[in-house]
Amino acid sequence: MRKIALLVVLWVCTGCATADSLKEPVKSASLKLSLFTGDSTPLGAEQSIVSAKFNEHCIRENQAEIAAPLIPVATTLLKYWFDSAQDRKLRELKALKKASIKSYSEKLVLDSKAMRQVKCGLLVRHKSKEEKYEIGDIGFIVLIAFKHYEGAFTFEPKVVWAADSVAKTLDRKDKSAINTAIGISIKSLGRIHEDAVQTIVPLGQSVVPVSNVLLQKKNRCAKGCGNSDLIPHPSGANVPTSFTLSVSEIGQTGIDFDVREAEIIALKEAFGPAIKEALKASLEDE
Repeated sequence: MRKIALLVVLWVCTGCATADSLKEPVKSASLKLSLFTGDSTPLGAEQSIVSAKFNEHCIRENQAEIAAPLIPVATTLLKYWFDSAQDRKLRELKALKKASIKSYSEKLVLDSKAMRQVKCGLLVRHKSKEEKYEIGDIGFIVLIAFKHYEGAFTFEPKVVWAADSVAKTLDRKDKSAINTAIGISIKSLGRIHEDAVQTIVPLGQSVVPVSNVLLQKKNRCAKGCGNSDLIPHPSGANVPTSFTLSVSEIGQTGIDFDVREAEIIALKEAFGPAIKEALKASLEDE
């Protein structure tokens, strides 16, 4: 019976490591994406959040906002109970992993000439569908600045600001934080080869990770967040171009999901048969 007692203790204590509580994620009600090529400024409550960086990086003559167009029984039973418990842990782990990573994006279509003139892009995640022009209605803001070269461009996040998160993250009171990834992808109308019919051609994409964004309504990129890799410009002067800006919010759960999942599977494979054999031996002894 000692074997069974040891195995049961191991089973009960598996996954007993203490964990901080998790903040429940919020639901995103609406998104607004704007691109700026002249000297207009954001019109909503986000203006007070991004104004300093906007004025520094996004102003030039004749700028105009491009508005967004409107995701045996005893041994078998004990092994079954053990396996079921591990399977439940796997399901819970996968559910937590899914809830801790949330992504969203917005798309604009413009011509290639306008794309080359874009200075900045602004994406706002609102808490209400009405897009109220109030600070309290803003959950997340990212302001990116573009740098254009001959045939390509890069972007750099200038403002990454969060009041809450759509992903589950550890509740650390005033130190609660998330990791983020800001991405841009470009597609345009073109041909894969000279004789082909025109189709939508992916031109390029790049992502800038921005880690440890505190949910304190402060600009994480005030001192810089790094540049993207080069993304090609569409060729031609007036080629229809699809511009997508995406954001991934990744909760800080304190869990390495891949490692933890492997541990649970290994535990199930290792101790499941052992429990069955130990109980079978003890019953035969009796």
